[in-house]
Amino acid sequence: MTDIKDWKYVADDATYDVSLLSPEAQFAFQMIVDLEKRQSLMKDQIANLQKEYAIMVAASKSFNATVSANLNKDAIVDIDVNEPELPDSEVELGEGPDSDWRID
Repeated sequence: MTDIKDWKYVADDATYDVSLLSPEAQFAFQMIVDLEKRQSLMKDQIANLQKEYAIMVAASKSFNATVSANLNKDAIVDIDVNEPELPDSEVELGEGPDSDWRID
């Protein structure tokens, strides 16, 4: 950081020499400068993470498309069907002696 005599604070259309402010204000100004540097660094990190995330999403889509394009029946081990299971017997079908109802 530069010498405290070079520090300037702008507010209300005026420029203030930070070295002439109270020690508390000088410390607060140092914190402001540090926070602005950290914010700038964080913005760069976020931009880099967004780029990296976009690359990962695109790569994932590409790999999924490759796998999907190469699926074959020989690799099936289980079929997940969301259809209701059909009953196996007349009793389960509702056609036994106790079933004399119908829907009109």
